[in-house]
Formats: sequence, structure tokens, C-alpha cells
Amino acid sequence: MSPVVIQAIVLAFQEIVEIRAALLQKGEWSPEQEAAFNAKSEKILSEKQWQIKGTHSAAFDE
Repeated sequence: MSPVVIQAIVLAFQEIVEIRAALLQKGEWSPEQEAAFNAKSEKILSEKQWQIKGTHSAAFDE
């Protein structure tokens, strides 16, 4: 796995952890917040997945 891919994965998980930490700091963690967090996490990972695929495609095109 290339360093670019690893960095993209790490950044995606950092963003997810920061979102959850912000919610926990508010002192509330309801089922609705859990669902919103999960949806946001899936969106972030999906976006990063496409960025990673794009990075690999560009690398192979060169």
C-alpha cells in the first residue's frame, strides 16, 4: 500500500474521531446522534475511497 493511500486512510479516520469527540464533549450521545455519526463516517470514508481510487488511477496513467 502506498504512503499516499495510508495517509488518506489515516486522515479519514482522524476526521471521524474528531467528529465523535466533539459530540461526546457536548455530554450527549443519543441514538439519533449515533445514527448521524455513522452516516457522516460512512460519507467521509466513501469520499476518501474515491480519492484513493483517483490517486491510484492517476498514478497508473503516468
